[in-house]
Amino acid sequence: MFYLLPKIYKKDNPGRPVVSSVGSHTEKLSAYVDEFLRPLAEKLPSHIKDTADFITHLKSLGKLPKGCFMVTLDVSSLYTNIDTSEGIRIVREELEETLTDKPSATTIATLLEKVLNNNNFTFGDNHYMQVKGTAMGTRVAPNFANSYMGRVEKQSVYESPWRDQVLDWKRFIDDIFLLWIGDEQSLLNFRESKQSNTIN
Repeated sequence: MFYLLPKIYKKDNPGRPVVSSVGSHTEKLSAYVDEFLRPLAEKLPSHIKDTADFITHLKSLGKLPKGCFMVTLDVSSLYTNIDTSEGIRIVREELEETLTDKPSATTIATLLEKVLNNNNFTFGDNHYMQVKGTAMGTRVAPNFANSYMGRVEKQSVYESPWRDQVLDWKRFIDDIFLLWIGDEQSLLNFRESKQSNTIN
């Protein structure tokens, strides 16, 4: 089933297209693969479980340094901008470091590829196949996106020239909370840098 989620907070209320995988031929396979990807997402240093978890984290920060910037960021069209092949490669590499039992990382990555590359749906009298990006309505999508973003964060935040200015970095899917130590220009430079060019 294809439907739209209206973004009422944006100009002209654009719709976010979603293809539900309920009852689809990949539904159970997606749920199975998700069991292996969820631990990858939950071990990320940026991981936020839910609102209550985020509030608890904020309370734990205590008094912030003077002049610290409290910032929210958003990843631009995260699901549609993930290169499927790149994302699957990242997942395979992460699983190779964490899986200690069967199935192998290659097996899980192969099953993930089947799920992501076979997102088909009907709309009206026509049949379609998604050929770019990540399907939003399949069970594994959020943790696949989280695993992908974990690698982006590693390169653009934790191992970047900006790492000493990032006091705190938390993320829920594509929504980011950042505490920045430095002046406004340095923050703008970080935002515009090549390392973080998917984040706005």
